[in-house]
Amino acid sequence: GHPFATTCRSVPPLECMKVLAVAEKPSVAKEIANILSQQSYRTQQGPSQYNRLFEFSTPYRGSQCQMIVTSVTGHLMELEFCDERHAKWKRCDLIELF
Repeated sequence: GHPFATTCRSVPPLECMKVLAVAEKPSVAKEIANILSQQSYRTQQGPSQYNRLFEFSTPYRGSQCQMIVTSVTGHLMELEFCDERHAKWKRCDLIELF
């Protein structure tokens, strides 16, 4: 199964979960937000002027889930990050990737 499936099943139904979804490009992020929120999302500027944040609440497993959908821009040129700061994903501060 999917690596997040076990984690999601273990969340108590009354706990508010926050989910970050990252799309391959800005237009896809907007479309995902449109579909999942039924055109009822808020937008705000993210760390990059090119990648907006789409925020909304949606039901998930009996409770409300707070979702943020954003995107990336640019091209992947390598399979791995060469920069030592990002070489070990478990030790990387995610905000550094923006």
